[in-house]
Amino acid sequence: MIWQRLSSALLFAAVAAFLWRFPVAHGWLAAGFAAYAGVLLKAPRAWLIVVPAAMPVLDLATVSGWFFFDAFDALVLLTLAMLLWRQPVRREDLRVGWPLAIPLCILVISYVFSAAIVLIPWPAIDGNSFASYYSPFNGLRVAKGFVWPLLLLPWL
Repeated sequence: MIWQRLSSALLFAAVAAFLWRFPVAHGWLAAGFAAYAGVLLKAPRAWLIVVPAAMPVLDLATVSGWFFFDAFDALVLLTLAMLLWRQPVRREDLRVGWPLAIPLCILVISYVFSAAIVLIPWPAIDGNSFASYYSPFNGLRVAKGFVWPLLLLPWL
């Protein structure tokens, strides 16, 4: 229980650091995230509606220039932080039935190998490493789209 509260606090700190460094709409994002956190305190399952609806709205890559970690990613981190704080994960929540476990394991292995193909050997980090979709690190950006739902799975 204590490690989940600590993880939640670290995720809150990561979202705050993101809001501090994000180049556009600091106030609007902070106000929206605070309102969303309040909604999650009252109705923890609201994330099932808000997160998919916010995906196209919070795609601010064209305005901010940040496309490896965007406002939507911060929203998912805030969701994880609130859910960990409000409804800690129990051992039963981590169990997945065997019909779902087999394709889930295959998908996890597939994403790990796909990311490893472009990241082994580790590419040199330079000025263009995180400024282009053609960078080898783009594999991590793509894999992030699989990791977020995987992290939210215990609360589904």
